[in-house]
Amino acid sequence: MTDKKTDLCAQAEKFIFAGNYALALKAALRARKTAEDKERSRKLLVWIYRMMGKPAKALCYLKQRPSDADSLCEEAILYRMLCDFKTAREKISSALRIYVSKKDREGIAFATWTRGGIERYGGNPRKGRFYFQKALPLTKELSAKGYVLCGAGG
Repeated sequence: MTDKKTDLCAQAEKFIFAGNYALALKAALRARKTAEDKERSRKLLVWIYRMMGKPAKALCYLKQRPSDADSLCEEAILYRMLCDFKTAREKISSALRIYVSKKDREGIAFATWTRGGIERYGGNPRKGRFYFQKALPLTKELSAKGYVLCGAGG
C-alpha cells in the first residue's frame, strides 16, 4: 500500500511539473484516499488547487499551523488570491516574525516578497514596491531574484 501511495504522489508531482493539473489532481485525490501518509497528498492538493486558481479549495486542505512560517506564507498567498488582503497581511506578518526570530534570511526574503505581492494586488503598488525592494538584497538564488525584480517592476 505504501508503494502505491508513493507512486500516486510521485505521479501527481510529475503531472504538476508538466503543468497537467487535472491529472495531478486525480492522482493526488486517489493518493489521499489510499495513503497512510496523508500529509504529503494534502500538501500536493494545496499546491494543485492554488495553481488551478482555486484558493478556497486549497485552504480546505491547508493545515493551519500558527508556529509554521512556511504554512503561514502559503495561507497568506491563498488569502491574497481570495482578495482578503487584511487576513493575508496578518498571516504574512506572523510568518515574518517567525522567520526573524529564527534568523532565517531566505524565509525573511520570501515573506517580504509575499508581502509586496499582497500590497500590490491590494491596491498599494507603491507599498508593494517598497517590500519588493526590501526583499531583493536578502534574496540569494538568481531565479528568486527574478521574481523579486518582476514584482518591483509591476
